[in-house]
Amino acid sequence: MNKPMDECRVKEYVGHRCISQRCRTSVSELPRRFQEVLGCICGEVFSQSHGSAIPTGAPFAVYRNTDMNDLDVEIGVPADGSCELPDSLAWSETPMGTFATCIYRGPYNQMESTYQKLTEWAGEHHKSFSDPMLAMEIYRNDPDQTPPEELETEILLLLK
Repeated sequence: MNKPMDECRVKEYVGHRCISQRCRTSVSELPRRFQEVLGCICGEVFSQSHGSAIPTGAPFAVYRNTDMNDLDVEIGVPADGSCELPDSLAWSETPMGTFATCIYRGPYNQMESTYQKLTEWAGEHHKSFSDPMLAMEIYRNDPDQTPPEELETEILLLLK
C-alpha cells in the first residue's frame, strides 16, 4: 500500500502564471486528456522557435469539483515569457491561498488514500475546505521517466 511521503501540513501557495487548458472530462479519460494537453504545451509551445515561453515549474492539475464522471479540471504548466498560443490553450494563473497539503508517492490511480488522510487531518486540526472544494495536484516527476511506485505528487486542498 502506498503512503504519503510526509505529514500533512498547512501551506501558503502563491499563484503562478501558467499555460493551461480547462476542460470537463471523466476520471477514466484523464490520462488521455493529460497526454493531449501536456503534449500540446510541451510539443507546440515550449519547442517553438518563435516566441519566448519557458516552463518555470512542474505540470499541475486543478480540480474544481468532485464529480468523477464530469470533472472540471485545468491542466497546465507554470511558464514565463510570451508567445501566441494554440486556440485550445490560454495564459492563466494557478490558484493561490492557504492549502492543506501532503506529498503522495506511488501510482496516480492510487492517490485516494492521501486525499482521505488530508480530510481526516483537516478535521483533527479544525480546518475546513473551500466550498466547492478545490484540489490541486503538482506532478513532481515525469511518468515517462519514473516507475509508477516512485512518482511524487503534491496534493493541495484549498482551506476556507
